[in-house]
Amino acid sequence: MTHRLLTGLAAGFLLVPLVTPPAAAVPPDNDSPAGAVRLRLDERVVQDTREATTDDQDGRLNNFCGAPATGASVWYTVHARRDRDLVVDLRRSDYSVGAMVFRGEPRPRTLVNCGPERVAFQARAGTTYSVMIFNDTRDQGGRLVATLKVAPKPRIELSVARRGLAYRNGDARVRGSYRCRGEGAGFLFGSLEQRAGRLKIPSAFGTRIRCDGRRHTWSVRAVSEIGLYAPGRARVVVEAQGCGLASCTTEKARRTVRLVRAGGSSVRSQAPPPVERPRLSTTRAWPR
Repeated sequence: MTHRLLTGLAAGFLLVPLVTPPAAAVPPDNDSPAGAVRLRLDERVVQDTREATTDDQDGRLNNFCGAPATGASVWYTVHARRDRDLVVDLRRSDYSVGAMVFRGEPRPRTLVNCGPERVAFQARAGTTYSVMIFNDTRDQGGRLVATLKVAPKPRIELSVARRGLAYRNGDARVRGSYRCRGEGAGFLFGSLEQRAGRLKIPSAFGTRIRCDGRRHTWSVRAVSEIGLYAPGRARVVVEAQGCGLASCTTEKARRTVRLVRAGGSSVRSQAPPPVERPRLSTTRAWPR
């Protein structure tokens, strides 16, 4: 009897499945700055960041950036061998991702640039940069795809047409063409000056331009507070500004133009407010 009981108990134990406790999530080696991985130029890095974590340091570093979240953060380093504009491109990742770039050790005061999807910076020879890549939503990571590339520099071609218009009311119109290769919008501002005997008739103007790589025409109406423009020679000076991913550029053009008579109303136009030069920036912040 005892033997049969022991045999039955043994058989019962054999029928009970062995349950393996779930494995604890293991963060990646580059979950903190101490384990940062070297990111090389033109190298494509793919990483599963679903087990990556976030901590109080991420929050403190975000004080000067303003990302909506800093989840599943992982760390990389970039060592610049020479001066050049670089961009960390994250657009092929399968989750919402952003990055912060720091000069040397990651501290709030060493933040160089930050933003979603693509973050560019002006690298200096011999400097190592710390790069934190993170999920900028409340989700928990995903398939990260990161590439370090050389950021194209912005380029502007600018010209002034030979002829302008002198309207009956004393206004003038000057024009020209431009091509801006960069990101987003730029700005064109300039001045028109004509002499009437010993009197100088000046005006300033400004207008936004598009940096889409295509050739466009610019045209502005110039109104002087001092006098009236008339047919004849006048001097035009224009300057265009545009930005790329990491830096901005300026191009200037000057020309003596001939103003020819145009029709239009004889009612004097009101002089526009002083032209303020906008502060162009390469920082791409998150929408608030």
